Order: sequence, then C-alpha cells, then structure tokens
Amino acid sequence: MLLSAPSVDAISNPFVSALIGVIAITLVMTVAVMYATWYERKIVARMQQRLGPTSVGPFGLLQPIADTVKL
Repeated sequence: MLLSAPSVDAISNPFVSALIGVIAITLVMTVAVMYATWYERKIVARMQQRLGPTSVGPFGLLQPIADTVKL
C-alpha cells in the first residue's frame, strides 16, 4: 500500500479519462488546423508566384505559432 500511485486511481475515473481525451483531441486538432493553414498559404503563394509566409523559423514552419501569439 505504501507504493501505490494516486494518479492511477485518477485516470481510472471516467470523468478524468474523458477530460484528458477531450484535451488531447483539442490540442491535436488545433495543431493540425494551424499547419493546414500554413500549407494552404504556401500552395496559394506558389500559385501566385510569391514566396509565402517564411518570416518565422525555418521554411516558415513557426509562422502559425506566431499568428496564434499575435491574436
């Protein structure tokens, strides 16, 4: 009993498990949308023959994060 971890009991709680799942899915979807927007901007920039968002990070990969902070 001295070595039992209380966090294991918290994860077995259905409410906590559901909350962790919702947070994880929200984070994954947020990052996916950020980089889908970046990719769309790069494609549109290529069609318009301009460079696109490349001002932050290598190849502009940190541009979505900068846009998020800017908001």
